[in-house]
Amino acid sequence: MLAITNHESKVQEVKKMINEHMVELLHLQFVDIEGTLKQVTVTVEQLEDAIEGRIMFDGSSVIGFSPIHKSDLYLQPDLNTFAVFLGLLKPIIPRLASSVALQIQTVLFLKEIHGIY
Repeated sequence: MLAITNHESKVQEVKKMINEHMVELLHLQFVDIEGTLKQVTVTVEQLEDAIEGRIMFDGSSVIGFSPIHKSDLYLQPDLNTFAVFLGLLKPIIPRLASSVALQIQTVLFLKEIHGIY
């Protein structure tokens, strides 16, 4: 129960920072097999999908990730890495470091399709 509370409070903290800085886009960042920083950019409207690990990308386009027949990969952002970099550049686009997963958890589909929680 404590982990859920901490997760929910972190989600609220991230949303508050997004509103304070009028953020429109988020960079979900990860590192490829060679150590090169990669990112998928999403809109703030996709934040909930990102938090639930539902942002997908084509892993076959990243060196060393997946063959074409197993190329659907998901990003799972770590909310503890959320950072807003303030500066002269507009718009402000914060980043979230993300893990890469081969498949999304089955429970997420059950929640959406059958309303199971």
